[in-house]
Amino acid sequence: DAGAHVGQLCDAPQATDLLGNWVRDRNVMPMETAIRKLSGQQADLFGFVDRGYLRPGYWADITVFDPETIDPGPVRRVRDFPANAERLTADEPAGIRHVLVNGHAIQVDGTPVAEAVASRPGHLLRSTPRVATSG
Repeated sequence: DAGAHVGQLCDAPQATDLLGNWVRDRNVMPMETAIRKLSGQQADLFGFVDRGYLRPGYWADITVFDPETIDPGPVRRVRDFPANAERLTADEPAGIRHVLVNGHAIQVDGTPVAEAVASRPGHLLRSTPRVATSG
């Protein structure tokens, strides 16, 4: 929809909502299944062969969180679109302790590491085209 519905809600907190609301509070699936859906399953779907799993030689994108307190945080309105248009977002998650991007700690004990964030250790990824096979 080319962003036509972005003004209604930003889904950036989808991962913290899944882990806190659907896994911990509602017991819809085990925590391990949810983490696989957020990591390895996404890497497999998009053809990222060296991501999504904690394996030797793979890129280390890791979020360390407290399963008892993980939460997307409060929903609020922001006006950061052209013409001062608004959207809903939840951009103050709870329960996230540490974040590593490509092995670089960008958040430690809940606090961003300014120099690590400024160095931008992440990279733009493009998926590998998948070819359908018969059989």
